[in-house]
Order: sequence, then C-alpha cells, then structure tokens
Amino acid sequence: MMVGDVLAPVTGMVHFVNSSERHDGISNSVRRPSLVMVSLVSAWHTFIFLHAIICCCWGVQAEVEPPPSNWDYLIFTQEWPQSACIAYKGENSQRACEIFSNVTSWTVHGVWPTKAGTKGPHNCQKLPFDLEKLRQIEPSLLMRWPNIYAGKSVYSLWKHEWLKHGTCAAELPSIGDEHDYFALGLHWSATYQPLSVLETAGVRPGADRFQWAQIRDALTAHFSTKMIVDCELDRETKLWYLTQIKLCLDKSFVPTDCHNKSEPISTACPAEGILYPPIIPTPVPVLKPERTEKQESGTEQEQGTVPGKTPAKEELVEIFTIELSKNEVVAPTSRWYSWYRMSGRPY
Repeated sequence: MMVGDVLAPVTGMVHFVNSSERHDGISNSVRRPSLVMVSLVSAWHTFIFLHAIICCCWGVQAEVEPPPSNWDYLIFTQEWPQSACIAYKGENSQRACEIFSNVTSWTVHGVWPTKAGTKGPHNCQKLPFDLEKLRQIEPSLLMRWPNIYAGKSVYSLWKHEWLKHGTCAAELPSIGDEHDYFALGLHWSATYQPLSVLETAGVRPGADRFQWAQIRDALTAHFSTKMIVDCELDRETKLWYLTQIKLCLDKSFVPTDCHNKSEPISTACPAEGILYPPIIPTPVPVLKPERTEKQESGTEQEQGTVPGKTPAKEELVEIFTIELSKNEVVAPTSRWYSWYRMSGRPY
C-alpha cells in the first residue's frame, strides 16, 4: 500500500469537515483546517514513515537470520538391512526388498532433529530436494544409506529424509544443504558403525539368538552413552529381530545421552531370543536379448538394438569398489550405475 493511499482517508476527512461548514453561511474559500487537524495529519505522516522503515528492516532481518531452532538434539538412526526387510515384509506379505550386494553392514536410516520428550519437529523449511547436490557422494549413499524396499525409487528414501528431517537439521549453520546433511550421515556411519562393536562382544550375524543384556553392555562399553535399540516381532514366525540402533548427538555433534532415559533403551526387545540374521543380497535378474524375426529371405536379423545382459550385482559392486578405493567421496558417475536405473526403474 502506498503512503498516498493511506493518507487519502485523512485528506478526505479534512475536506469533509470544510464542506459541512457551508451550512453556517461562511464561504468555503476562507475556511482552513484547524491547527489540531494539521497536527494530526503531520503525526500521521510521521507514523507511516516510521512504520515503513520498521517493516523494511524487519523484512531484511527475516531473510538473513535462519529460523529459530525448535529441537534439542539429533538422533542418528542405523538399521540392520536384513531385519528391516523382514519387518517390512511382515507388515504386508506382498512387499519385497532389494538389498544390493555391496551392502554388508549397518546402514543409515536417518538423521533426525528431535525435541526432548517428544518426536519431531518435521518439515521445518520449504527447501525442495535437489538430487544434483548428492551426485558426488551418491556411490557412498547407495552403499551406506540405500533404499532396500523394492518397487520404490532409489532416491525416494533420500528425498523423504531431506524433506521431513533435513529441512529441520538445516537450521544449523554447519548444515547448509542436502550435501552437508547426507555427508554428515555417511561420516557418522563410518564413525559409529555398530557391526564391529557387537562382534567384539560376540554378537555376530548368524543363527544364534542373543540376550538383550549382551547387546546393551556391548554398546554401553563402547559408546559410553545411553542409546536406543529397536527390536521388531515377526508376526508370522513370532521371532524377534534386532532392527535399529540410535545414537543421540547434541548440536555440536558430540554424542550425548538420549534424554530422559537412565540406560540404553530397549523398544520391545525381549530379555532373550533376539535374532541378528546375516544379510542376504537379493538376486538380480539377467535381461535376455530381444527376440529376432526372420526376414522374407529366411535369414535372421535383429530388430532394433539388442540390450544384451544387464551386469550382475557382483560386476556393479566391483565398479563401486574400484572407484571408492580411489576416492571415498568422489566417484565418476560414468563408471558406475545403479541397478535401479538399469532395470528401468524411475528415479
């Protein structure tokens, strides 16, 4: 709204007062607004001017300063792929998983800003997901932060995690975009990897069943913090599986006790009989060449381009290994491929 538009009612009011004075027989040409009215108009001008300055300054400040943080700490969640797959299929027998064969340890589920005593917040800022910012670390993400659920885009998990949790974590100056957020998760995956910690305590993937105390004591001795451990029940077999391990970190990324808890938390883990199954990679189908048709002359000729066979997972893993051994973070995208792309899955 322009200043003139705001002053129009005041000007009209002054004119209205002058017009109403015609009834007492005094000419309108000799009437002037009273001193009080002039003072009111002057005060109104000053108010509008100051209000405009305040609004302008406030708008600039709102654009420069990040939104206020409304969470207390980060929950770094890692999942055991095979157990997560069993739990996923247990909810619906029609579901399936695809575990890439270079996935051999605990993988990242998410980095979740959390307010003590509750969940969330979620979807804090309108920051759209930009896949291009992840291209350099995509090989590592496919290995350490993969989407194991069949029928879904390889990128759908990353998009979900960024929009729901990353936009809240980005309130920290050290997390500016998707690259920072996901690189942080990859770094923590290497730093706080539970696989060797549990193995040292005799808790190894296999057919054995473990006690909750074994898992708890191993994590407590190594990480020296009060963590969260998730177990899930397979409703069909009535067996319990170790599924997730959650570590809490403060805003300076220092491990801290998960709030309001006196010891590592067991979310439904039984005292004994916990399974920790070995990871079984999902077989990849090999695409056969397209069928050929005989021409009128009786000879065979391939119709169109024959795609040949799709590289097996072992071949893809070898490509990943070569590139990641050169540089853990940056790998040329022309040398590696995602099975999801090769099988024609949408991004």
